Amino acid sequence: MERKPPLLLFCFIAAIAWAHSSDARELTFTTFRNAPIQKLSAQIISEAYATLDIKVSIKELPGLRALVVANSGETDGEISRIGGIEKKFTNLIAIPTPVNHIEIVVFSENSALKIENWHNLQGLKVGIVSGSVFTETLDQGLNTLRINNYKQLFTILKRGRVDVAVSPYINGLSMLKTNPHWTILPVSPSLQNEDLYHYIHKRHRHLIPKLNQIFQEMHSSGRIKHLRNQFLEELVKN
Repeated sequence: MERKPPLLLFCFIAAIAWAHSSDARELTFTTFRNAPIQKLSAQIISEAYATLDIKVSIKELPGLRALVVANSGETDGEISRIGGIEKKFTNLIAIPTPVNHIEIVVFSENSALKIENWHNLQGLKVGIVSGSVFTETLDQGLNTLRINNYKQLFTILKRGRVDVAVSPYINGLSMLKTNPHWTILPVSPSLQNEDLYHYIHKRHRHLIPKLNQIFQEMHSSGRIKHLRNQFLEELVKN
C-alpha cells in the first residue's frame, strides 16, 4: 500500500513555497540606512504595491550591503537606486519608470566656499558615503573619506574631519533640520541629477509590467509629485 506523505509535511512545504513565491502578499526590500530620500521612495513604492494588495516591509542596511543582500535573493529587491546597478548586481531588475530623483549637492561649514563643479573639490578633503553609486567616480583624483551612512557623514563634517560632504540635497536638508544648531549649509548648486529606480529580484520579474504601469499612472496623475512636495514641506517645517 502506497504511503501518503503526512499532512503536516505537505503544509510545511506549501508554506515555504508560498513564502518564496513571486505572488507573496508581503515583500521585503532593502534600502540605504539613514537616507531620508529613501523614505520618500519607500512611501511611493508602498503605495504602488498596495494597489496590487501587496504589503511592503523595509530592511535598512549600509549602502553596499543593502545591494548585496537584495542581489542574493535574501530580500525581494531594493527600494530605489540610480540606473545601471543591474550591470554589477545582475539578479536585480529595474522597473523602467523612475520613482524618485536626487540632486547631488556639496555641503560645508565654510560659507566662503563656492563649488561650481566637481573640479572645484580638488585640494579639499571630501566626505562621501560608501555604497552611494553616484560617488564611485569621485575617488579618482580626489582626497575622499568614505563613511557608512549620511548621519555619520554630516557628523564628521561638523567635527572638521572633512572639508565638504557630498550628499543628495534632501538627505542634507534632513540632517540640518535634525541639528538646527549646526552651521552647515549647501555651498554648491546641484552638481548632478539622477533618477531613482525601483529594483526587484529577478524571481519577481512578472510584476514588472504591472508596476511600470502603476508608476506611469502615478506620474501622469501628479501623485508622485504631490508626495514629493508633501515630503519636502514637512522637512522644512520649523
